[in-house]
Amino acid sequence: MTRTDTGACYTLDALLSDNDTMSASAALIPEWWEEQHTQTPFQMERRVTMRRPLATRPYAGERDLAAIIELLLAHKAATAQPARPSVADLRAMLSGARPAESLATRLWITLDGALVAFALLRDRTASTHLSVIIHPQERASERWLAILDEMIAWALTHARELAWKRNHAITLMMESLCDDAEFAAQLSAHGFAAQEDASVWLARTLADGDAIGEVSLPTGYHLRIAGRSEADQAAYVTLFNEAFAPNPGRRLTLDQWRVFQAHAGYVPELDLVIEAPDGSLAGLVRLVSHAEERERLGRREGEIAQLGVAPAHRGHGLGRALLRVGLHALRESGVALALLRAWDDDRAAQRLYTAEGFTPLSRITMYTQTVEGV
Repeated sequence: MTRTDTGACYTLDALLSDNDTMSASAALIPEWWEEQHTQTPFQMERRVTMRRPLATRPYAGERDLAAIIELLLAHKAATAQPARPSVADLRAMLSGARPAESLATRLWITLDGALVAFALLRDRTASTHLSVIIHPQERASERWLAILDEMIAWALTHARELAWKRNHAITLMMESLCDDAEFAAQLSAHGFAAQEDASVWLARTLADGDAIGEVSLPTGYHLRIAGRSEADQAAYVTLFNEAFAPNPGRRLTLDQWRVFQAHAGYVPELDLVIEAPDGSLAGLVRLVSHAEERERLGRREGEIAQLGVAPAHRGHGLGRALLRVGLHALRESGVALALLRAWDDDRAAQRLYTAEGFTPLSRITMYTQTVEGV
């Protein structure tokens, strides 16, 4: 299997067999895209054309959701790199199923109502994250930098207001793919600084011939679906916060977990836990099947979105068991390519993922800026 090297990044197509190669929807990507596509969608020849003027306004609720999802799908179809959020996660966030993230969303539209970009500001108390999606046609024009400027200015204004309300500075964060030099340069120009801690996307194929190791649990431990009883929910929240304790941005409250499980799009079979002999929860794995991307774009991708083990239960092979459980479950659901994301400095996790067949795909650099209230 050959990887296509583009610096520190690898194209997703190189990890797929000929039968599983992702196909872009003709309805989402214009014909000229492939003609000008070189190494990445963002290293193509510029197209300088007359562009319709843009207006900007806040997200207006359900009536905007369909257009935002179409734009996200167009973005995903045009790039060979993994991209968050998934359609399911975006739908959940905008429908209020993610109360942990007090959202602000803004749209950039043409005067006749066509959506060309949106920005999503997620407040996680410890930090505030800005995600931006710009339509591939706009990203191939000269105007996209001006749109990005407006997005960042809008986010900084919101961040200053939030810092003022809380009476302390907050950290505004944005991510950049390792090979997107223009995007990174624009962040630096707006006062963002690249952080030393980067994360890496990894992938492995789940073809029928690719063996997944046997799931083996210590005596007395057993696997089950995360329950919805009050006791189950309280135990899950305790496990989550213990497993991800070093990361203050990944705290979970009981109310947040209850709302998340109550959302119409929640799939219990994708949230699995390991119960210890004493009845406490020892580990968890959360899977995302990317069902809408598969249906619309032909991408048979799935993600191991969260995998954690409580400190008291580490050293017994539970992390490996949860990883294999996740891989088996994704393959049974029709996924052909499993994705996960790990921090660069988490060497133990990366050794485990490599041993289980994962290959580095691309690196993500986090850019941050401390914002004071005004």
